[in-house]
Amino acid sequence: MTKQRMIHIVWVLTLLPLLVLLLGNVEKAYKTKEIQDIQVIIDNQVGNYFVSDAEIVRLLTDGGRRMIVGAPYESIDLKTLESELEDHPFVQDAEVYRDLRGNLIARIEQCRPVARLSSDRLPDRYITDRGKVLPVSGNYTARVLILRGNPGGETEANDITSTEPGRNILELLRYIDSDPFWKAQIAGMEVDRKGSVILYPQVGRQRIEFGRPEQFGEKFRKLQIFYKEILPKAGWNAYARVNVEFKDQIVCE
Repeated sequence: MTKQRMIHIVWVLTLLPLLVLLLGNVEKAYKTKEIQDIQVIIDNQVGNYFVSDAEIVRLLTDGGRRMIVGAPYESIDLKTLESELEDHPFVQDAEVYRDLRGNLIARIEQCRPVARLSSDRLPDRYITDRGKVLPVSGNYTARVLILRGNPGGETEANDITSTEPGRNILELLRYIDSDPFWKAQIAGMEVDRKGSVILYPQVGRQRIEFGRPEQFGEKFRKLQIFYKEILPKAGWNAYARVNVEFKDQIVCE
C-alpha cells in the first residue's frame, strides 16, 4: 500500500465520524426548529391568476386558527396541508415542504381552463384541460373560448371525461388551445343535441359547421385553405356558412 493511499484512508476514517456527528446535529436541529415564515410559489406560467398568495396562506392557517409561523417543524402535518390546498377548486396540485432556513414552502399548480361553459339555466363554469368543470372565479376571468350546448351529456357533471362525447369535445378543445392561430381565431363553440360542433370565429361572421368532433387535423387543414386562399379573394364577410364536415369538401355559402 502506498503512502498516499494510507494518508487518504486515515483522512476518511478521521472525517467520517465528524460527518456522522454533523449530520446528526443537523437532523436534530431540523426536527426542533420552528417555522420562521410561509412562502407561496404559484405557477402562473399560463397567465392564470385564480389563486392568490394571501388565499393560500389563509388556507394553510385555517383562516388564522392554525399556528404555522412559530410552530415546531415536527408539529406540521405536510400531507394534510397539501390535501386541504388541493380541495380548492382552482388548485390542480399542491406541494408543501420545509427548508433548512425555517420556511414552510407551498408550491401551487393552478388548474388551466380551456373553455367557459355558458348555459341559459345554469351559472357559467370553466372546463379545464383535464376535463374538470369548475365555477367561475371572482378573482380572475380567463380569456378562453365560449362553449354552449351539452358537451358531456350532463352539464351538471364535475368532469366531462366521464362520457365519450365529453372526452371527444375535450380533445377538440385541447387541439384548439394548443395551436396559437386557432386559439386566437376561434371565439366560440356550440355542441348540438346530436354531438355536432359549430365554431364561431373571432374575425369574420362565418358559421363554421365542423360536424362530429373527430378528424381534427383534416378539418382544420381545410379551414386553413378557406382562410388563406378563399377569403383573401372573396372578402372576409363574403360567406355566412362554411362546412368542413365532409371528406375532401369545403362548402361555402
